[in-house]
Amino acid sequence: MGAKQIVIGVALFISVTVGLFLLLSYVFQLNEAVNVILAIVGGFGAEILYRKKNQ
Repeated sequence: MGAKQIVIGVALFISVTVGLFLLLSYVFQLNEAVNVILAIVGGFGAEILYRKKNQ
């Protein structure tokens, strides 16, 4: 895996995690702990899909 793929994967993870956290906290107004857990799971999911697509 090249450095470019790593940087894109990290940027994708961060953007999905932050975006999902903001969406969950402002739109759905869930508990903060639930928001964090779901956002991290979503970020990992996006990262896994990205890696599977590019292999």
